Amino acid sequence: MKKELGNYVKSPKDFERFCNLFLKKEVSSFVTVYGAEGRDQGIDAEYNGDYTDRNGNKRSGRFIFQYKFFDPTKDKKTARDTFIRTIEGNNSRKGELEKAYEATCDHYVLMTNTLLTAGNVSKIEGIKNEKGYTFSLTCWDAENIITMTDEFPYVLNSFREPHLPVFLSYEDMFRNQIKGEHRLLRYDYDTFGRENEIDQFRFFVQDNDKRLLVMYGSGGIGKTKLAIEFAKTVEQEHHDYEPLFVQIAKDSFEKALADIPPNRKYIFFVDDAHDYLDNLGGIKILLNSPGYSESK
Repeated sequence: MKKELGNYVKSPKDFERFCNLFLKKEVSSFVTVYGAEGRDQGIDAEYNGDYTDRNGNKRSGRFIFQYKFFDPTKDKKTARDTFIRTIEGNNSRKGELEKAYEATCDHYVLMTNTLLTAGNVSKIEGIKNEKGYTFSLTCWDAENIITMTDEFPYVLNSFREPHLPVFLSYEDMFRNQIKGEHRLLRYDYDTFGRENEIDQFRFFVQDNDKRLLVMYGSGGIGKTKLAIEFAKTVEQEHHDYEPLFVQIAKDSFEKALADIPPNRKYIFFVDDAHDYLDNLGGIKILLNSPGYSESK
């Protein structure tokens, strides 16, 4: 039976989460995703850098991604017509293309869970050209997205068979603490007086012979905060590495490996590792396998 995106992603919240995961895998781990609270100009996600698509076409610059969810149980023609009206706008409401133009981008990608026809896509492209917008335009509809996710099935399967995410960025791992209402629990304060520790992290990344670094100390002295700062340093200074925090979930670790493409360089962080001593074997196997020989 042919896969249908609507069988996996059935609500606006799920679609946003799906798109965020999808972009991190398809485009780059450095895609910035936004929530309703962000100062994002209505943008759902953005990325500055290089992206090579499945046809080998390489594009560089600023990418803006816009998600559009439609109830998969409703009439698809109505959904397509609504989609086009939303993109076009009218005298009383800005269209999505105009918003993208005002936000300035090189490439604009529309992502929707409905199925678009070739005529729909051509019409949207015509609206863009008529208004003189020079950014490139891409439409990823339900069929495009479901085909592209074959590269990392874990993204889809996590919606059909939900399990604890195993590999997360620090923003996702500590989202509640960083953006929570309780100031004392936040991890986004500036860091002072830890230059020596940060330098040791830098040396660790640069030393090809070292693959394991252990931080230890009493609870509450700032180990997790330092780990977050380390991850930020990796993002800023070592673009060849991808920092990922690991939640050791015994039953889902093997499934989640499908979401970690091999032959890339990762730095895995295990916060509170002493709580997972019985389950750390998965990390050892991962680091010893050929596809992850340069990870730490």
